[in-house]
Amino acid sequence: MLDPDFQPALPYATVINVLRSQLGIVVWCALPVAACAPAVETGPPIPEPETVASRVRQASGIEDPSRVDFSWEYGDEKGTLRGEGVGRINPPDVFRIDFFSTGEGSMAAVLVGDSLSTLGQIEDVQLPSPPLMYAMAGVFRPGSAAVSRGFEQGEEQVLVYETAGRPTRLFVLCEGRIVRVEERQAGRLIRRVELEWEEGIDWPREAEYRDNVTPSRARWRLDDVRTAAEPFPEKIYDLGTPAP
Repeated sequence: MLDPDFQPALPYATVINVLRSQLGIVVWCALPVAACAPAVETGPPIPEPETVASRVRQASGIEDPSRVDFSWEYGDEKGTLRGEGVGRINPPDVFRIDFFSTGEGSMAAVLVGDSLSTLGQIEDVQLPSPPLMYAMAGVFRPGSAAVSRGFEQGEEQVLVYETAGRPTRLFVLCEGRIVRVEERQAGRLIRRVELEWEEGIDWPREAEYRDNVTPSRARWRLDDVRTAAEPFPEKIYDLGTPAP
């Protein structure tokens, strides 16, 4: 269990004109690794990794329009940002996320497939790539590249995506859900996502994103999930339109 007093974050958290805490360096405690997400390197091969990838992709999107309320915190060497947020998601994976700081500003982001759009001035805040942003919500969207290989590690299945000139990306799955994603460059861990799930809930209870290159970290905590009676209007995914 995490410290109940910790205020976590959403990975794509960022704000407009927010005054950061006056901290020279932010010291973070490591997020405990879930039992289903140990560090992995290799293991018995999965005979048909593309079949596993297809199955997980189909199962990890949402079935109904949903509103997600969350709290978030972002930190780097300059200080911290924190606040509340609202996600509005249309099936299976169209996201609009509105971030609100503690009274200082707000910002919106839209995530659709490989495309990420933002509204507002983003200064010195590193957003994860779309596959990692999706992963933070428990949604398996590895990008356009095909899975290169897969292997088993205890109770986990690991799908590996290798593309020339880019970091290798590993998706660690436990019982069909993402529990960890790693990006490695020349064998070195450069970014990662870790998730904690709660039984009976289709969204991660908590998640953490770490960028060892920047360096920066973000965490989020799920507050509430509500199913909408009908899909959200398409116009709200145009960032020129305020969300309802």
